[in-house]
Amino acid sequence: QGRAMRTLAYTGGKTRRLFESDDGGLWIGAQDGVYRLAPAATRIERQTDAQSGPMGEVHAFAQAPDGRVWFTESQGNRIGRMNPDGNGLVEFPLPHPDSAPRIIALGADGNMWFSEHTGNRISRITPAGVTRRVASTKSSMCVCSVA
Repeated sequence: QGRAMRTLAYTGGKTRRLFESDDGGLWIGAQDGVYRLAPAATRIERQTDAQSGPMGEVHAFAQAPDGRVWFTESQGNRIGRMNPDGNGLVEFPLPHPDSAPRIIALGADGNMWFSEHTGNRISRITPAGVTRRVASTKSSMCVCSVA
C-alpha cells in the first residue's frame, strides 16, 4: 500500500542537501541555513536560534549515535549541531578563517570528520566541539562525498 503524496510550501534558499534523520524527519540544507520537516508535520520550519543569528550555507548532515544532527556551514565557517527535534542549536566556529566546511561524516571513534574546502584540510570535531586538523595539503583538495 503506497503513501499519500503531499505538497508543502518551502521558502528557503537554494537546496544543497537533503537528509533523513533516524526519527523520520527531513532536514534540508540550504543556501540560507537549515530547514526541517518533522515526522507527521504539515509545515517545513526554518531552524534557528535567536542568539546565533543567521546560519551560513549548509552543505552536509550527519547524525551522531545520541541522535543529534551535525551539519556544515560553509559560508558561516562553522560546524553546527541540533537535537533531533530541531531544538538546541549549538554552533562551533572553526579556528581557520574561510575554511568553508563541506562534507561531514560520523567516524568510528564517535567524532565527526569534515572537509574544509578552501582550507584544503580534513579535520575532526569532538562531541564537546573541540576541533583538530588531521590532514592538509598545499594543492587543491576537495572531498565532495563520503561513501
